[in-house]
Amino acid sequence: MVDAPPNRAPWLRDRGLWLLGAALVTLALPLVFGKTMWFRDLLVYSYPQKREVWRLLTAGQWPWWSARWGTGRPLYGLLQPGVFDPLNALLAVPGALGCDLFNLSHLAVLVTGMWVYLRREGADSVTAAAAAVSLGFSGGALTMLGSNGTYLWGVSYLPWALVSLASCGPGASRAAWVRAALGVTFALSASLFAGDPQAPVFGVLLGLASLGRCEDGAVRARRALALGAAVGATAMLSASQLWAALDVARTYRAGGVTLRDAETFSFPWVRVLEWLSPTALGVPLEAGWQAPALYTRSARQTLYPLVFSAYQGLALLPLALWGARGLGRRAWGWGALALVSLVLAAGRHSPVYPALFGLVPGLRMFRAPEKYLFLLSFSLTVLASEGLSRRSSLGARHLLGVGSIALTLLAGCLVARAGGHPRLLTALGPSALAALGYTVALGLQRRSARALAAHAVALFWVIELAAANLPLLLWGSRAQADFRPSFVDAMSLQRHKSLEGVRVFRSLLLHVEGDPQELYSAVESLMPNVGIDEGVSHLDSYDAFRATRFVRLRDAVAESPGALLRWWGVDYAVFPSRQPVLAGFTPTLEERPLGLRLDRVDGAAPRFYLAQAAHGVASRDEAVALARGAGFRPGVDATVEGPSRRTAGRCVLTHWRDAERGFRCESEGPGWLIVGESFDPLWRARVNGREVPIARGNELFQAITVPGGRSEIWLWVAPRGHGAAAAVSGLTLAALIALSGWSAHKTRRRAP
Repeated sequence: MVDAPPNRAPWLRDRGLWLLGAALVTLALPLVFGKTMWFRDLLVYSYPQKREVWRLLTAGQWPWWSARWGTGRPLYGLLQPGVFDPLNALLAVPGALGCDLFNLSHLAVLVTGMWVYLRREGADSVTAAAAAVSLGFSGGALTMLGSNGTYLWGVSYLPWALVSLASCGPGASRAAWVRAALGVTFALSASLFAGDPQAPVFGVLLGLASLGRCEDGAVRARRALALGAAVGATAMLSASQLWAALDVARTYRAGGVTLRDAETFSFPWVRVLEWLSPTALGVPLEAGWQAPALYTRSARQTLYPLVFSAYQGLALLPLALWGARGLGRRAWGWGALALVSLVLAAGRHSPVYPALFGLVPGLRMFRAPEKYLFLLSFSLTVLASEGLSRRSSLGARHLLGVGSIALTLLAGCLVARAGGHPRLLTALGPSALAALGYTVALGLQRRSARALAAHAVALFWVIELAAANLPLLLWGSRAQADFRPSFVDAMSLQRHKSLEGVRVFRSLLLHVEGDPQELYSAVESLMPNVGIDEGVSHLDSYDAFRATRFVRLRDAVAESPGALLRWWGVDYAVFPSRQPVLAGFTPTLEERPLGLRLDRVDGAAPRFYLAQAAHGVASRDEAVALARGAGFRPGVDATVEGPSRRTAGRCVLTHWRDAERGFRCESEGPGWLIVGESFDPLWRARVNGREVPIARGNELFQAITVPGGRSEIWLWVAPRGHGAAAAVSGLTLAALIALSGWSAHKTRRRAP
């Protein structure tokens, strides 16, 4: 007898993996047709930040600082740019395609991690795949992916932390326990390095909730110990990143954000209706959508929700309830997390969040309570997986219950159509079709085909969720996203070539004609931070990073744009075509279809110069008043928060990198070197080898005192004390690698 050859690829027959792969391929299909995810924060912040980090790394520069971002700003200390994200290598693919691959890969990491975790917890492959897709294709996950990205990049690694915890089961050896702790450490660290400092906190909460599902007290204690050890190891491994982030936080958010700012994106209770129908409040992002009105608190600005839809499939809630019933006390952890996360997500609509805001350490550092909806979705998904796994529960009474819901919703649709209520019909229609589909799927059940019935429900769950939520992703043309704006071609990039391009101001009055979210208009009008690949930095009317400082200057810029832009060394300004040409500006290019005009600023100050007359000022108002005066000479005079000085001489640039500057100055007497880079405590200066403080010059920039005669000036970015933090990170990484090797060696010795 000849033995049958072993099946070398059992995964080829795994229906769950096929379902998982089909869902992810469907999600990424627009990339094949030249589309790109280029909307809202992805356009303005997330993708440009990633491209800037990649540019600096490939140029051999550590991304401490970006000189092209606004008037210059930190990168490494912000966390959000994700310098250490494990998937950064995908950014090697040029243009928007690389960013899209990077973005969508995180969703794939999330979905596959959830599938592996649910398989470890005993779910069959199809059930685990349906639940994993339910989490990844939920309205919350998809809309965070398509409008911001960063908030999903961080949490995408968290299921893998639970996979590691689940591997520490009964009878696990000490090496297995160490391996579990290492897995949790690397997953939590990856979530932090991906750019979301709140993600590791979510990971700890998910880990605590998962402990309740374990019946064995000894195993539960071992997993809790692994989780605690991983939290400490994560803090030490990320010490370098966290130290830089704390330095930035001390500068710009010393006391955290205000309660009003923190609770801006709070989940209104009425949006709970979206759990039953994706269009309960209207079609997202279309006319008649009621959600923005629930968030907007000022007539001057319309706010869109952080999460465009809370819908996660009509099957989620009944399956989650049935799964909780089946788990009994073991469901308490997930149930408690679901309840707590829902209350926290409500933010200002709940009395709990404002109270916790002043009591819980660290909560002041985070915005957008709606992010807690991820924990709610995760908890309900785990319970729904358990409910779908209980095939014996899919009996006649469930068929009757779901059928009754379907008939009720269909009757509501008929009444809405007969009564002429299109909004009600739009809200009830998808839910009615979903309920009808589930009824058909359950109707397939026979005593000998319960697995088929469960798989039919799982399949319909995935199809219905994809049909409801995938349209929430807004795709634009990759060709438009990657094209070189004509405004850039019209600029003289040689004037400040030694300091990386030109600086542009977008008028406070600028409103692009047509749809404000239209891709071409946004890019062509040099939307903030889009032009960094072209060497264009922006002095915009609003900088979210330095909101307080710029808000104070908005009125002054509106009253005297020419004087202040010359003072700040701005080379060009974008105005509406309908606005008359102002004194001190020369029209350069007009885009009539967009209603935009590019004007050159006449007599703008150079990016650096030795001030012949530096006027000491004590306040912003005094500095602005001097700059607007008739006798003020941009590029010759300066305002300095320090002593007044007059001298003659010149400074030349000897070295330039984004986070380093070198100058050689010759001055007749003591004076001030003005450098057109953001005033920031991260910058340090040495003059002739001696460290000196940096003062605020021309309100926004840097001023360094220089002595008479010849002097060498060196500027560089470095958080104080960062060397010790970097050493802690390096030693921790070495220790973790050694532990990984020891664990692998012990495992090989125990293997039969």
